[in-house]
Amino acid sequence: MTIPNIYRKNQSRLNQSYDFNDIASGAGYVVFYGWVSQDDSAKDYHLTTDSTMKSDVIETDLGIGAGGIIGDFDFDSSELNLPRTIKGDVLVNVPIQIDDGAGAESAYVKVFVRKWDGTTETEIASTQGATETAIGERTFGILVNVPETNFKKKETIRITIQVTASNNASTHIGHDPANRDGTNITENTQIKIAIPFKVNI
Repeated sequence: MTIPNIYRKNQSRLNQSYDFNDIASGAGYVVFYGWVSQDDSAKDYHLTTDSTMKSDVIETDLGIGAGGIIGDFDFDSSELNLPRTIKGDVLVNVPIQIDDGAGAESAYVKVFVRKWDGTTETEIASTQGATETAIGERTFGILVNVPETNFKKKETIRITIQVTASNNASTHIGHDPANRDGTNITENTQIKIAIPFKVNI
């Protein structure tokens, strides 16, 4: 006697792979890393799930702060090959180095979760991290709470990272998935972003 497999049609959903799960929210987390490619004309900023990828540029010199935004980077995923839903807390680590000089310089990081369709950018949620003074090297930990948001096939997840620094603050940001040492940042150079996808079972 053959017993039918009544779960067969749901097999692809059950086999989806996540880096870790949040049992309370029912979300499956996928970890992305920020990395940079470069051609003869410009740098491009991407999200990858491969922590062995080596960024073309390990860190970026943001220059001297003047009390405003000194860095604004759009890290984009590849186009989604199927619809996905994000819901819950996006967990973000951003490595920063600031020349502490006389000890009065400060900086903070703001993270935006956005949707990008190749033409239009739609902001979903954002969080500004704490302001740190005379920090030297520091990995900012920022949580962005995202309401349930549907992404269509071929849309892109965009994580925008803004860095604001005070007057005379010399600042660098790391963005190497392989976590190699930079010139100014050596403790941690990984931008790490854990995104909660709604799990359908």
